[in-house]
Amino acid sequence: MRQGWIISVAMHVLLVLIVLFGGFFARDRIPEVTVADVALISEAEYAALLPSGPTPEVELDAPEIAAPVEDAAPETPEADRPPERPEPEAVDVPETPPAEPEVTVPAPAPEAVVEDDAPEVPLPPTDIDGSSPLPDQVAEPAPRVAPIPQVAPPPLTEVAPDVVEDTAPDAEAPPVEQPVEETPPAAPEAASDRIVTEAEETREFAPASSMRPRSRPERPVRVAAPEPQPTPAPTPEPTPAPETSSTDDAVRAALEGGQAEEPARPSGPPLTGGEREAFRVAVGGCWVVDPGARSAGVVVTVAFELDQTGRVSGDVRQVSATGGDAATQRAAFDAARRAILRCGARGFPLPADKYDQWREVEMTFNPEGMQFR
Repeated sequence: MRQGWIISVAMHVLLVLIVLFGGFFARDRIPEVTVADVALISEAEYAALLPSGPTPEVELDAPEIAAPVEDAAPETPEADRPPERPEPEAVDVPETPPAEPEVTVPAPAPEAVVEDDAPEVPLPPTDIDGSSPLPDQVAEPAPRVAPIPQVAPPPLTEVAPDVVEDTAPDAEAPPVEQPVEETPPAAPEAASDRIVTEAEETREFAPASSMRPRSRPERPVRVAAPEPQPTPAPTPEPTPAPETSSTDDAVRAALEGGQAEEPARPSGPPLTGGEREAFRVAVGGCWVVDPGARSAGVVVTVAFELDQTGRVSGDVRQVSATGGDAATQRAAFDAARRAILRCGARGFPLPADKYDQWREVEMTFNPEGMQFR
């Protein structure tokens, strides 16, 4: 155990020495500094060291550069030269005097007629004060002037035919009447030099002032003719009633009280279609029809009364029934009666202000469709 420690320590020490001195981590060496010996001298000693002779002159001018010699043109051999052409001999030509050119004087051009008077340009409209043109109005363009003035057409002249005298040998020549020169009609005035286009012509279609519309005539009022008043009939004198016994009065009063009073017609607005449909659906929700029963083909009409809360007042009575025998009609009536009493236990949803319209109800229970009156 102790020997192992010794070997381990020795190996570690050897490793550290190799790392430190083995050259693995070489450092950059600092270069050596060279030192030169310097001696300090004064100015007098420095001046004594310099030479005392004259300073030699140094030529500063640059040497001249010789110009390049142009290359001489190469001599062309005689064989390559073109043959010389002989010069033509001069021929004597007689001198001729130069011909004088003919000068033609052009005729003077006709002078154009120039009008000194410029056409008047209309000024733009101004305000009432005359200070500035109105913004809504646009100045009219100046009229066009023809570049060439129009020439008046020549006057129409009639030439009288020549008068030929008839010469008779024996008869005396009649006096010749001199033709009367007819005065030519006056030529129409020359047209204006202004050309007025259709666009420049101002057309005023709107009236200058609008007339006040006439008032609508009043409808004639029809006065009803007074109806003739009927002549009052003479009042008959009352006849004294005969005295009757008290038994007659009692019988008359009993008869008047026994007469049945006519039922009052319902007043107020009628029920709407929606209100009728809601009442029909409310009753139909409690009506059960057995499709296989014989009473399914029976149509029964019932009537009943309702109070102001919508509940059934009194009993439900049968008005009419069609189809089937008495037993099946009775079964159909019972089914309709149960439906009315069952759904009317809490009151039907009907408007209270129309109570006179739905106080008495008559309904027809038909398996194909329920009707309400």
